[in-house]
Amino acid sequence: MKQRLVSAGIGLLILAVVIVFLDTYLFNIVIAAISVIAVVELLRATKTNRYRDLMMFAVLFSLFISFGNETLLWSRLPIIVFVMLLLFFILLLKNHGSLKFEQASMVFLFSVFVPLCFSCAVYMRNQFGGAGGRYYLLVGLASAWLCDTGAYFSGMLFGKHKLAPVISPKKTIEGSVGGVIFTTLLMVPLALLYIQIAKMLGVAIQINYWRLLAVTPFLSCIGMLGDLSMSVIKRQFNVKDYGTIMPGHGGVLDRFDSALFTLPAVYIVIQFLPIIIAG
Repeated sequence: MKQRLVSAGIGLLILAVVIVFLDTYLFNIVIAAISVIAVVELLRATKTNRYRDLMMFAVLFSLFISFGNETLLWSRLPIIVFVMLLLFFILLLKNHGSLKFEQASMVFLFSVFVPLCFSCAVYMRNQFGGAGGRYYLLVGLASAWLCDTGAYFSGMLFGKHKLAPVISPKKTIEGSVGGVIFTTLLMVPLALLYIQIAKMLGVAIQINYWRLLAVTPFLSCIGMLGDLSMSVIKRQFNVKDYGTIMPGHGGVLDRFDSALFTLPAVYIVIQFLPIIIAG
């Protein structure tokens, strides 16, 4: 527990520094690094990391997405996907003797899905500016991590019925419900704190609390789906943790598995139901 608390403290300190420099390329670099490490962890877990050209393909695309402009990306998406498919099948043909289609497909999926999800943090910054981007990033991370924390303690106190006994034996239905309630209760105080900090820095923003309360349970459930989805991959490939980069927590994906789903969920939700209504 002590090791986990130390690692969590260091992680939160790094997160605070990153949020401060959100308007700089340092933020893009951090998102790119997280994406690359997460992709490599997935490739290692699924035993597809021995194909160096596929690894390079995944890493380069992760970097491209993290530093790209979302407007250009979406407008050129058919071209990008077509080029990626061409490269994918060229690499498959080159390694046809040892590389199975299923393995290559996993590499393709991971190299697209993971960086796109994490890069939503960059897209929110680009679209809504520093103050808005910071808040939406906090919503994405808080809905994942607060739910995880609330579910952990609720499960310890009230947990009786297993949620997914094979995939994640320690998770309970009671814990999951407690996690959603815990997150929903804390989102408004977190928003009020953010508004005060922003005001001290000379930035005025206004938050629609009803919308925030309406979307928080959905985001919490999406985060749990991300957690379970990454867990089922570990179970199917007999892997305990995705890595050891964070002592007591495992790898990047072990810590950001929920956020991998909540960040794009926030990005999609706010296109139709923005939480910040004035600035």
